[in-house]
Amino acid sequence: MTVGPVRHFLQKTTTFEPIEVPSLSIIRQLKIESENDHKYKLNDNLVAKNKGIDTPDGNLTSMFGPHLITKMESVLIHEQGFIYGDIVYRALEYATEDVSFTTSHQTSAFTTTTEMGPTSMLTDTTEITTTPGTTVTQTTQFKKRRKKRSIKNILSETDRKQIDQFISNLPDASLLDLPCPFTSTVCNETAKYRTIDGSCNNLEHPYWGKSFTPFDRFLKAEYQDASQSPRILSKLTGNALEGPREISNFVHTTSTLADIDPAISSYMMTFGQFLDHDITKTALAKGAYPFNLDCCNTNRPNNSDCFPFTIPGDDPYHRDILQSNRRCMNFVRSVAACDLGCNLGYREQINELTHYIDGSSVYGSTVEELDALKDPTDNGMMLVSMDDKLPLDDSDTLSCTSDADKTCFRAGDVRANTQPALSSLHTIWVREHNRIAQHFKNSPECYNWTGQQIFEETRRYVAAEIQHVTYNEFLPKLLSVEIREQFGLVPLLDGHFTGYDSTVRPMIRNSFSSAAYRMGHSLIRDKFAFPSSAFDLHVHLNKPDLLYEPSGIERCTRGMYENPAQTIDEKMTREITWKLFETIAGNGGDLAAFNIQRGRDHGLPSYTTWLHWCTNKTVQNDNFNPGVEGGLFYHSAAAATKLGRAYSYTCDIELFPGGISEEPLPGSRLGPTFTCILALQFRALKYGDRFFYEGNTPLNPHPFTPQELEGFRPITMAKIICENTNIEQIPRDVFLEPSESNPLVNCSDLPDICFPKNGGWSDWKDSCCSNCCTRQQYRSCDNPPPNECGKPCEGYDFRYKSTCHYGGGCCHYGGDHHDGH
Repeated sequence: MTVGPVRHFLQKTTTFEPIEVPSLSIIRQLKIESENDHKYKLNDNLVAKNKGIDTPDGNLTSMFGPHLITKMESVLIHEQGFIYGDIVYRALEYATEDVSFTTSHQTSAFTTTTEMGPTSMLTDTTEITTTPGTTVTQTTQFKKRRKKRSIKNILSETDRKQIDQFISNLPDASLLDLPCPFTSTVCNETAKYRTIDGSCNNLEHPYWGKSFTPFDRFLKAEYQDASQSPRILSKLTGNALEGPREISNFVHTTSTLADIDPAISSYMMTFGQFLDHDITKTALAKGAYPFNLDCCNTNRPNNSDCFPFTIPGDDPYHRDILQSNRRCMNFVRSVAACDLGCNLGYREQINELTHYIDGSSVYGSTVEELDALKDPTDNGMMLVSMDDKLPLDDSDTLSCTSDADKTCFRAGDVRANTQPALSSLHTIWVREHNRIAQHFKNSPECYNWTGQQIFEETRRYVAAEIQHVTYNEFLPKLLSVEIREQFGLVPLLDGHFTGYDSTVRPMIRNSFSSAAYRMGHSLIRDKFAFPSSAFDLHVHLNKPDLLYEPSGIERCTRGMYENPAQTIDEKMTREITWKLFETIAGNGGDLAAFNIQRGRDHGLPSYTTWLHWCTNKTVQNDNFNPGVEGGLFYHSAAAATKLGRAYSYTCDIELFPGGISEEPLPGSRLGPTFTCILALQFRALKYGDRFFYEGNTPLNPHPFTPQELEGFRPITMAKIICENTNIEQIPRDVFLEPSESNPLVNCSDLPDICFPKNGGWSDWKDSCCSNCCTRQQYRSCDNPPPNECGKPCEGYDFRYKSTCHYGGGCCHYGGDHHDGH
């Protein structure tokens, strides 16, 4: 089948009365209100810190994981981004004071909340806007009393279009003296290598794909208040949605041995997680930096960055098994940001990493991160610790919860310690960098290279390997050949890719990072396989101690590719739905519930909206029937029943539970909705990357040559593991479980990178006959001889140099003569 975004240009245009935008002076006052409220929030954070309510990164924070570590750059963006979004909300609230929205109940979408009390608004001009379209002029300053309102009902599609137009008519943020965190930057168009922060990949849009920039969107956000508040109400009735924990219990039931996918190995999960940590890290809001908000503490002042959810009274783990009184699961909203254009608009979220597949999980996404990981002697190598492990995190032991005598590791991404197999893969890629760098250092062709040139060329190769493994080995296990060909995701067998398009937005989409790519969570097994042992997974989350065991990296790696993964479906192991980052029984989290809540936090449209966008199929609001038109067409009876328990109407099904529970397409492991989102995202990452490894565009001053491409096209993840561990035998494809069709092979039998050696001519050699000598010169293409991916010499391999007379014999006269090669 064909999937992709279905364009609905021919839909009937909705007509509505526009909402008049408040005057600039009024919006300036709304900005002042917002800034003052924000100051109160910051002060409350300090109080919570001083009272010990909020806790720092590390073991003192319940459910602590490295995902909670947020950089100061994101915190500063948040302080600005919150103001951007809050001004939009306040302006809309002000403008709609006397405007009725056409909601599903034909009543105002807003209602007065008297218990909140009035707030004062002071303007410093002589202009008063009383109702939209009416202006009264006074000669003195004035105060206007206005009432705070809260959302009472959901917004109709007409409401949202009204609000879209309203937002597009808001004044330029620069007129409000709002700082823009995404200022212009100067690019060097002749630079041979990627920048470390991803900037200037697109020369027309230097900030596209840069670290610390917003996620992009395929579809507009659908917030509860249309601009920034998480969706918590039914789209149809306005009743409260079920809580994330309840939905997790209903839909994301326990995966067991009966749900194994015998074809693919658990290395799919490990590499998929590594790849995720190369392209996405959502920045989370903080209390008083770097303290973490404890949103479940009843003594904590209210905070708009808090979004906790309830643990139900009949919870199968917390109530039935533990008989615990825990009723709240902590959850913090993502950092707020404006869009890249610094416009007043919908709340966006920040990606702390470069958006490109570029090895940032190895090298970092800022110059400062890279400087802390490179060998300071400028020899082109990366830092390692004893036994060729990752450098130790001596400066910040809070990035994991390792035993006291086993220090956490440092890598390009702060989540490198999340689980031992991931830490092992990070180690393998750092070793791969140093292996290639050592080759360049030993190569006669590179004798005059500087340490920086060796480093950049090596980084270029490592990024290319990661891209090649992604498109050549990883994606084929998720998407069918038909889909990959349709979206241009199949690597070439020879030659260059010439499809780079500077208008393609390469940024990671919110729906990809917050829902679709989280499909990998269902691959996870309940046991962490460590040859000769097996541990409950949660015991080793955020704890890389196993790497310190004898042959720890090899054993962690083998444990992944020697064992199958779970099937990609709605089922998930209790190790992550009951015990995520659990250190004491009952204090852990629920990853499925977090995925649902994150989708609400980010304003992701519902599953049925995405299904219609991708396939043009429409689902009736009350039709949970599986496999039928107008119902849950791509769901099994079991999955449809689960969704029917969790949601009253199909239009309320959220993207993560709805998409991951679809039946897979033929030849694929994903249903049409997640297939659509993943295929579009990986297409954008290819077609929008000026430095994509197969690419050859005039805008890239240093593409790989055809010989270089030929040299590493045979490389596989298996060979990269072999070259950087003591493993001697390995399946040819580590993403598939070992089998008769995927047997163990000797590492030496797998092709390595072929670094092209172009042939060079030897010196000329004379050859004369005895009587009449015509000087002939010969040479051979053996200095050096070309290797299998190099070029042979071009030109003549012998020539008649000159004619000489000896005695009375006859000779040929004339100049130089050449014969062919």
